[in-house]
Amino acid sequence: MMSRRNILAGLVSAAALLASRASIAAGVLPDTVDDKLEWDDCLARMKALANRFATGRIGQNDMERAGLRLISRLDINAASFERAVATSYESGNLFWLWQRMTKSVRMDGGILNIDDRQMIPLHDHPGATGMVRIISGEAEVWKLERVDADRGRPGKAQLEVLFRGILRPGDTATVTPENGNIHALRSVSKECRMLDFFIPPFDRASLLFFAPDDKNWFGKQQISCRAIPRTRFTRS
Repeated sequence: MMSRRNILAGLVSAAALLASRASIAAGVLPDTVDDKLEWDDCLARMKALANRFATGRIGQNDMERAGLRLISRLDINAASFERAVATSYESGNLFWLWQRMTKSVRMDGGILNIDDRQMIPLHDHPGATGMVRIISGEAEVWKLERVDADRGRPGKAQLEVLFRGILRPGDTATVTPENGNIHALRSVSKECRMLDFFIPPFDRASLLFFAPDDKNWFGKQQISCRAIPRTRFTRS
C-alpha cells in the first residue's frame, strides 16, 4: 500500500508534468529546459511560435519570453548553424550588413552585422516585435518611445529614452510595438554580430528614421527629432 507521502509526491509530479505540457502547448517553454538546439529545430520552433501568435493562441508577453528562450538555446557553434549562415542572403547599406536566414509573412530572421565605422541611426520597426541575441562583439543600444501626438507620422517628433546600455555575447533584448520600438545601435568593438528575429516582420514601407536636432543627443533623456520616411532618409 502506498503511503500518504508517496501519494502526495505522485500528485505533485503529475501536476508539474501537466503544467509543463500546458506551457509547451501555449508556446512557452518550461524554465528548466536549457539544452541546446540545432538550427533547424530552433527555426521550426520559431515558425510555430510565429504561427501561434498570428492566430491568437499565444499573447505578446509569452511570445517574447518563448522567443528569447529559443534564441538563447540555439547552438551557434553547431555545423547546422554555420551552414545556414553560409547560405544566407546578404543585403545591406551604409549602416549595416543583413544576412537573411528565413523570411515569411509571419517571421523574418537573420544576422545583423555592424562595425565601429558607422552608427545605425534612430529608426523604428513598425508593428514588429524584435528579439535579439548578441553572437560576437559588443553593441551600445538605445531604446526609445515617441511621446508626441503624431506617433508613426513623418515630421517633428519628441522621443524619450527608455534604455541605454551595452549588450555583450549571449545577451538578449527585445523591442515591441509598444515598448522601445525606436532604437539606435553602435558597435563598441571593431564589429558586432547579432541574431535578429522579427515576429511579425516590420512594415518596411512605414519605417521612419529619426534625425535629432542636436547631433550630440547620446546622453539626453528627451530628444527632439525630425521623423523621416525610409526612402527619403536613405537618399539624403
